[in-house]
Amino acid sequence: MNYNPLLEPQREKAGSTTFGKYGYQYHLALFRIIEEHKEFNEYAVFLELHEDVVNSNSLDQSSATFDFKQFRTNKPRFTEHGLTKKTKTKPSVLAKLVGSCINKDYSLLITSMNMVQK
Repeated sequence: MNYNPLLEPQREKAGSTTFGKYGYQYHLALFRIIEEHKEFNEYAVFLELHEDVVNSNSLDQSSATFDFKQFRTNKPRFTEHGLTKKTKTKPSVLAKLVGSCINKDYSLLITSMNMVQK
């Protein structure tokens, strides 16, 4: 009998695949945390809230502004057509990013929207 759960084969393996796909965005978010912390800045970093990564420059709701980042791992790299291509069921990649930022109660608090392609 094996009493150590670390030696037992995993039932699911999708988690490691998913993390591998999204690892870049988590590393970039962690880099931002380290940089802000190093400078003693007030900040917040949110993962998977409205966009893949949302950075805030303050914890004070009355003064906080935000940047939204959407990450893509597509290969080959996006072309102008690829960024604006939509299907019957899905908006374009660019429309998805813009759609999470415009016509929202918080729209005026967004200082930047970024598409990051790995």
